[in-house]
Formats: sequence, structure tokens, C-alpha cells
Amino acid sequence: MNKSPIRASLLSFVVLIVSCLLTAWFWRLLGPALMVWEKAVERQSTAMERAIPKLSSRTAAVSIVLATACSLLLELSLIRWQASLYEIFSFYKNFMLLASFAGLGIGYACSRRRIVYPIFLPLAAVTIGSMVCLRYGIGENWQMAFHFLPVLEQLAMGTDTASSITHFFSIYALLTAVFCITVLLLLPLGQICGRLMSTLPNLRAYSLNLAGSLLGVLLMIFLSQLWTPPIVWFAFAMCMALPFLFSSRRALLQSGIACLLGVAALSVAVPFGYECIYSPYQLLQRGKGDAGLMIQIIAAGQYYQRILDLSPSAQIADPRLKQFAFYYGLPYQFKRVPDSVLIIGAGTGNDVAAALRNGAKHVDAVEIDPAIYKLGVLFHPEEPYQSPKVVATVTDARQFLRTSKNKYDLIIFGLLDSHAAISQGSQLRTDSYIYTVEAFKEVREHLKDDGIVTLSFANINEQLSQKLKLMIKEVFQSEPKSIFIGYDRSFTLIQSKSGLLATPRTLDAFEKAGFLKTGSSEATKLGKIDLSTDDWPFFYMVRKQFPLSYAFVLMLIIGLTVTMLYTFQDTSIKLFSKGLPFMFLGIGFMLIETKAITELGLYFGNTWQITGIVVAAILIMAFVANVIIERFKPSNVFLPAACLLCSLGIGIYLHQSGINVGPVIATIVLTLPLLFSGVVFSILLNKYNDIGAAMSLNLLGALIGGSLEYMALWVGYQALYVLAIAVYGVALLYCKSSD
Repeated sequence: MNKSPIRASLLSFVVLIVSCLLTAWFWRLLGPALMVWEKAVERQSTAMERAIPKLSSRTAAVSIVLATACSLLLELSLIRWQASLYEIFSFYKNFMLLASFAGLGIGYACSRRRIVYPIFLPLAAVTIGSMVCLRYGIGENWQMAFHFLPVLEQLAMGTDTASSITHFFSIYALLTAVFCITVLLLLPLGQICGRLMSTLPNLRAYSLNLAGSLLGVLLMIFLSQLWTPPIVWFAFAMCMALPFLFSSRRALLQSGIACLLGVAALSVAVPFGYECIYSPYQLLQRGKGDAGLMIQIIAAGQYYQRILDLSPSAQIADPRLKQFAFYYGLPYQFKRVPDSVLIIGAGTGNDVAAALRNGAKHVDAVEIDPAIYKLGVLFHPEEPYQSPKVVATVTDARQFLRTSKNKYDLIIFGLLDSHAAISQGSQLRTDSYIYTVEAFKEVREHLKDDGIVTLSFANINEQLSQKLKLMIKEVFQSEPKSIFIGYDRSFTLIQSKSGLLATPRTLDAFEKAGFLKTGSSEATKLGKIDLSTDDWPFFYMVRKQFPLSYAFVLMLIIGLTVTMLYTFQDTSIKLFSKGLPFMFLGIGFMLIETKAITELGLYFGNTWQITGIVVAAILIMAFVANVIIERFKPSNVFLPAACLLCSLGIGIYLHQSGINVGPVIATIVLTLPLLFSGVVFSILLNKYNDIGAAMSLNLLGALIGGSLEYMALWVGYQALYVLAIAVYGVALLYCKSSD
């Protein structure tokens, strides 16, 4: 970059202010035209309001399913797409989810007011167009400030941390704008869902709402399975939104044009010279590397990995490759000609090719991203994945370690997620469970008695490096050997199962040639460092602490939500007075759902398929609970509430005792609270006379629960159970006092 970060930040902030002023000026200039359009929208809204009460029960049922499916598909599409535009949404990992909850919740609260649905698709086109212009319409130097990260509790992973007022202003202005735009976009969908649900009995309408949500989740899973780009996701969502406008031809025409414009905006190419691949986890961009020596892969705008030809003939032709070859061959200086090798994070196959070059007789290669694996199959010049000695498994590494019974001479950790904080993935929640004490214990169990483990990591921060060393020492009861090579700024930690590791003499020659630097791994005085565990799997945080950087953003989210709710719903006080239990149930449900997803991910794998299936299963459980209430119509909430609290207590006991109950029992224990919570919600919903208000409060409660999820950064995931018990207890007391 030619400009300094400070200068670029100032320029970016000025651009943002000027853009706001220009927007206000254009709004005033177009005022008369907008007034004419407002009158046209009012006529279209009137036509919709007259048509909805006349719908047959079957048509209303289909409409509810379609509307909720559209809202879920659009919500998940926005979450995935926004994370591919700016790294900030990978740090505030559920920011877009909370914005979606706010938009839908406010929409449900406004379900009895004037329908604004005719503006939905034009607003969608404006949202997409504005985000595309902001990301690709201005130069990198001008928008540099939007790529700084204001997260102070987590170390920077290949991305600069905000350090000036202009950095913070620019980032928070971006977050505020995106939040408001998302709320306004989803508000009409929530409103039309609430209006349609009011035409049917509460429990039946809620069952249809859950069925539509399930359909939206399954549709996104299907589209992700096909590696489709955002243009397909949004095209599906927009087409699902069009049928509600058939009551007005003009609205249908305007919205159809808006769909075409939105799709056209999404077709704007990302960096020239790169092929864009939307894997189920992230946006990958494939292109040529330096001097055409390799294929380079970029993930979410950052360098990720590259494909290298390190065959002997290639090294002779280009001496620069010798250092790369030594890096990948380093483990075999300590374990020559191993019988069996496990590679965790096999990527495009560089580590696999190195194992084959060094005489490995069997290689298990584990890679979580199917697109990265496929790129290795198609483009790696040494064709390592085609070898009969290699068994490639596309799955989560922890899932592989928990299910495999094999023992290995050598276990190699590739450069796993070394350049991205938390996850660059597209799922609603993904945490790295590879760099935890429990994970290293499982790795040790898979080593033969004389086996060796090597772990490579980008040397981006001394505290992270020290944290890795301390975790390995905790498990192996001995200091690992630390070797710095310089490839991708990485260092390698090496340890044997016995804790006794001899340094091979061959390393001396490489050290004299400048290929590596060996060093002591003794702990440096860097202050307190908390080791990552399965309960607190935040490797990129040095210590447990209250997440002030997140708290500021969460205060921003809640403040904007309350302000917009008050603006759009003038009966907000009345809305909250009688429906608070729905809000508390939403808070508790979100906390338990988070705990269930993270815990089940350890048993079945943190892959996108598993996460999608778990979310779908949770919706099915809520649907079953609602059907039970609809059929048998119980009126007392205290028995299911008592079962809910007991099931939470059992979950806490099993975790504290350390009993390994297995995946089946764990699944039952983790999901039973969600079933009982759904029963309590449906009983209360059957007594409530305003389903729109109930759904609104439940979604706003989910927003608060999603905000409280960040407490896990401080106290761990298990504490969410305790917090959920307190929240459910308050809901139960409120129900008792209101009887």
C-alpha cells in the first residue's frame, strides 16, 4: 500500500461521511418522486391487506410456510455473503444472525400495522447493490479502514487491529449501517409472516412457521452442497418472495425489476484473475502465485495456501523450491520412512505429497473443506491424492480422531486456520476444537509408542506460539522442540509420545544453510496464559476475560434494536407487559441451542453438514412439541418447566463429573431441554391472543440470548447452562405471578 494506514483510515472515514451527506442530498432531491412512489406503495399495501383475510385456510398455510422459508433462506444467505465481504463479520460471528433476529422480530411486532411488503424486493436490490459498491466500487486504499479489527481481546490473525479513533469510527459506522440495512430488509418479511399467521389458530400457525423454517434451512444445506454462489441463494429467496405480490401487478413488475437488478449486482466479479469458489465454509479464490510457480488460494480476501510442485525434478529446475521442500520434509528428519502417517489439515496435498516422497507406506489425509480437497485432486502436479497409499477423508479432524482406531508413527498438523480468527467459515457458529488440551490428548492416544507429532503454525504472535507450547507440554509432560523455518512465517513444534526426542544430525547442515533456526521452547515471561479446552475453545484469546470489545458492539445492537422497535411499534410498552415469558424463553432457547451445537459438534464433527442437521433437528423437535400441545392441549406449564430445569441440571452434572456417556446419550441429554422448552412455549402461545407479538418477543429474546453467548469467551460454554437455568427460572416465576 502506498498510503499509510492512518491516512487511508482518514480518507475512508471522510468517504463515509461524504457518502452520508450525498445520500441525504439525493433523498431531498428525490423527495417529490419518492412521495409519488410512497402513494403507489400505499395502494399496493392496501390491496395486500384486503387480500390476506380472504385467503382460504389451505392457501394461508402454504403462504406461511413459503414466507418463513424465504426469511430463513435470506437470513442464512446474508450471513454467508457478508462474511465473504469483510473479515469483521468472522470475528463478530453471529452479528448478522442478531441483525436478522431484530429485523424479523420488529416485523412481527408490526404485523397489525400498515403492510410495507411491496418495498421488500426493491430494498433487497438496494442492500445488495450498496454492499457490492462499498466492497468493490472503491479502491483498496480508500476502504482500508474497514478491514481493521476492533477486537482487542483476541490476537490479530493476519489482519491489523484497530489502533486509532478513525479506525474504530469507520468500523462501527460500517457495523451500524449493515445492521440497520439488514433490519429494514427483513422487517417486511417478519411483518407479512405475522399477518399471515394471525389468520389461523396460534398453534397451527406456529407449526407451519416451524415447517417453513425447516424448509429454508434444508434448502440452504442443499445449495451449499452444490457449492453454489450467492447469486443462486438470493435468486431463490427473491423468487420465493414474488408470489405474495400477485394482488398488485404494478408491485409485481417493480419487484421483478428489482430482482433482476439485485442479481446483476451480485454478478460483479471479485478480484480479476481469480476463480471464485463458494465452498460450504468460505469463499475461495484460486489464481497464480508468485512467478507462476504455484496455484495460490485466497480465503475471504486473505492468503490461505498454495499448491507447490516439490518433486525432485522441479527442485532441480528451480532452486528456490528447496526451502519449501525442506519445510514439508522436516517431520521425516525425525521419523524416517514411517509405516503410517496421519495428516490433519491435508489441504490441497502438499503434506501428502511430502509423505509419499519420504517413503510413507500408508497416509490418512483429513481435510474439512471439500472444495480445497477437490482443488488438490484436480491441480496438484504430484497427484498425491491419486496414490493408492493415500486414504482421504473429508471431515472434521476431531470427529476423525474420536472415531478412528488407528495408531500412527507420525501425526502431522498442517497450517490449520493459521491466518483466520475463530473461523472463516460460513456456518452460524464454528470454533476451533483442534487447538485444545483434549484434542492433543486424543492425538497422543493415536500415536504408537515411538510415534512423533509435529505441529506447524504461522508465527504471528509470540503469545499464541507460547500457548501452543504450553498445551503440548501439559499433555506430553515435556517441552516440545521448536524449529523456525520461515515458510509462510511458520514455526514447527515437534514432540514424541514418550517425551524423549533426539535431534537428528542432518538438521545441522540445514541450519548452516540458513533453512531453519532451532530454539528453546522454554516458556517466556508473557504474563498469564489460559490453555484452551473443549469448554473454552478460544485459542486466539490469551486469557479468559470479559469481552469488552464485543460488549460495545452488543450494546450497539441492543440500542439500535430498541430504538427501531420504538420507532416502528408505538405499542411497545403494551407489547412487553404481558408477553415477557416469550422473551425469556427465547433467551434460554438460544443459549441451550448454542451449547447443543458446540457439544454435538465434538461428537459428530463440526462440519457444515452436521451443524445444518443439528439446527434442522432442533426445529423438528420444536415442531413435535407444538404438535403434542396442539393435539392434547395441556394448560399447566409447571410440569414441562420442571422437566426442563431437571434436564439442564443433568447436563451440568454429567459435564462436571467428566463421565463419557457416548454420542447417543449425549444427544438425548443436550436436546431434551429444547423439547421441554418447546412444550412450555407452545402452552403459553395457545393462551396468548396476539401471535405476532409473541413471535416478536421470542425473536428479540433470541437476540439477547445470542448476545449473552459471548459470555462464553469469559466463562466457557458450560456456564451457559447455568445462565439458561436462571433465565428459565425467571420465566417460570413470571408465569406463576401472572396466573
